[in-house]
Amino acid sequence: MMFSQGCALGSSAALLQLFKEPGRPLPFKAAIFICAGVPLQIMEKVGYEIAPQVWGKDLETRKALAAQADASAILSQGSARWGAGNVYSAPEADIRAEIEPSDVVINVPTVHVYGAKDPRSSAGIQLSQACDPTKRKMYDHGGGHEIPRTAVVTNDIAALVRWALLEGGASP
Repeated sequence: MMFSQGCALGSSAALLQLFKEPGRPLPFKAAIFICAGVPLQIMEKVGYEIAPQVWGKDLETRKALAAQADASAILSQGSARWGAGNVYSAPEADIRAEIEPSDVVINVPTVHVYGAKDPRSSAGIQLSQACDPTKRKMYDHGGGHEIPRTAVVTNDIAALVRWALLEGGASP
């Protein structure tokens, strides 16, 4: 289970292993990515085609997140800092179309949790492009760049974690 840049780190390690040692299984049976960062340079290195506009959007959304997540924004606005909406949002299909798949695919069950109000929500969808579409689940928690805390969302995510673990071979 990873959050934000931890997702970029974990997925980078997985993609590089799969690229360098295609027959070797990953050291984990499932992955949970929450508010994921996306390793665009690694994805490009292992064969993904990244549309030119993605690089600029990546930088813009990083800056937007930094502004919304810094200490002064947290102290002055609290959770309301995510309330303005996400000017960088787009339909999932449009975001997926910006990255052409590669033969290097994270082949364990994955859960991708993102928030519609997170300026980096597209990064979570982009990262899911590097995961087997038959073994991935997407979930919008509706918030910003944060670990969701409502009972409904927590229960939904718990169910998705159970799904990933069972799909990955864990005992019930």
